[in-house]
Amino acid sequence: MNIPINQIKTVCQYLNQPVNYDRFISELNNKKKLINKQKAESYNGTRLIAIYDFAELPYTSDIAVFIINAEVERRRLGLHKIDIILVTDEVYPANPHYESRINQSNYKQLIHNLALEYTKLFDFIGSVLLLDNRNQAITVIKALEKTNVLFPIDYNPSQPFERQLGLVRPLSYQVLSFTHFSEQDLSYNCLKAPNGQVQLARRWLKKYAKPRIPITITLRETTIDSSRNSNISAWQALVTSYEKQDEFIFIILTDFYSLYDADAITGKNVIYCNEAVGNLAFRAALHQEATLNLFVSNGVNVVSIFSNKTAYINFKIITDDAFVASADFLEKTNRLTLGDNWHGATKYQKYVWQEDSFEILKQETDHMLNLLKEDNKLVPNFYKPNYQDQPDPQNSCSTLTSQKSLISERVSLNVILGVYSFFKVYKWIRKYLYVNILGIYPYADLNDIKIRKGTRLAFYGAGSITRDILPAYIKNTECIFDNKNELNRTLNGIRVLHSDSIHNIDFDYLVVTPKYREVQIIEELQEKFSVDKTKFVVVNKSVFY
Repeated sequence: MNIPINQIKTVCQYLNQPVNYDRFISELNNKKKLINKQKAESYNGTRLIAIYDFAELPYTSDIAVFIINAEVERRRLGLHKIDIILVTDEVYPANPHYESRINQSNYKQLIHNLALEYTKLFDFIGSVLLLDNRNQAITVIKALEKTNVLFPIDYNPSQPFERQLGLVRPLSYQVLSFTHFSEQDLSYNCLKAPNGQVQLARRWLKKYAKPRIPITITLRETTIDSSRNSNISAWQALVTSYEKQDEFIFIILTDFYSLYDADAITGKNVIYCNEAVGNLAFRAALHQEATLNLFVSNGVNVVSIFSNKTAYINFKIITDDAFVASADFLEKTNRLTLGDNWHGATKYQKYVWQEDSFEILKQETDHMLNLLKEDNKLVPNFYKPNYQDQPDPQNSCSTLTSQKSLISERVSLNVILGVYSFFKVYKWIRKYLYVNILGIYPYADLNDIKIRKGTRLAFYGAGSITRDILPAYIKNTECIFDNKNELNRTLNGIRVLHSDSIHNIDFDYLVVTPKYREVQIIEELQEKFSVDKTKFVVVNKSVFY
């Protein structure tokens, strides 16, 4: 290393002064002591490396579920902490099949506003690392896995896989794993606001709410699965019903993308807290310090649900026309059936499965407020003069830690790929036998059937393939079937009906057009509607097997 002579001269002149020399040695020794203390704490083999890969997992509050699932594994292994690694890519930040709304312009906002914020809410999280390059992630994780345990245990940065056969969504953020434990051990509902944010939330409540009793209302107002949104008129009626009492103040947390729009709910007993909408840790603190939190089922409300320090009512648990809020989905992925509360819920935490009508909102809110009043929990403790915080007890690892996480029992990607390879070879052999040797195809090709003046056709699939080939068969086409519920829909002047109407239409041939899914669709239609196998026609018979 070549050091310019003028730099040597500058250092000599500085250290030649006794006061400078003494200060430099003192600072050097103090720093060395600090580093030695830090190095004394062992790292290798003491932490769980939990990897949240955005190529497979969503840019949503579901990362909180992933973190608690990792906590189940940390306790089972008796490790000290969890280090979180977030893996994305600055050029291709998400899988468009799962996350079409994510792009280069907004992915970092979601990572910083959600993912990184959630890592502040769990005491057992140690280091947090964000990697925005796939090759960098491969290099870093390859080095770490030599001396540390990864979560999921079979994670591969070159081929992330978070699926379990039979479940629609990735498993690492399914609640199936930790619900087995949280019912018996409340410490698994361990989300907790940082102390600094708690102090800010208390100051905010003292300034804007005191002496009235603070109740938060979190509104859902989004275009995604809008049937799950809050019933604004009912919530307005609820707030208005308490206006004369002047005992309560309702703190409105609007949807993030509705910030600073016209107020959805108004009244003398209403105040908006936009700070909590823009800062997740502050939101968690506000939920923790408010007397009661009210909301419809929505991801960000895990700040209440995953905490044993909050009081809440979660309304509108089930919405059948929204897949992730359907009864079937909730039972398979959350182990919840109609009337259940959340796993490990306290007496001040309730799930209300009915719609958020005014009558239901009023009845349940009154009941919970009476319960809190009976237990002397209506007025926040920090409102009281000379209130002092009591230190939180440390979460202890119960005997449940010896049980395995469900994630460790899933079918691994290697097994699935092995079976897939077998099926691929098997199907190739079957295709060769049928097509090249026997000359047999299981279904007819559109180009091979004879279409006369009276031949009646129906198409399945209202996409671009049907649109392009339909003009040639327009006079013979009765209708087009699709699985979307849209009234008065047409394509090239032909009516589009839901597939449930298939029994009401007479046709000689049903042309299945969705590319690469023909066989799957035909088998499903045969099973569901018992359509005669000889009536199915495909656009290109080379798709078979």
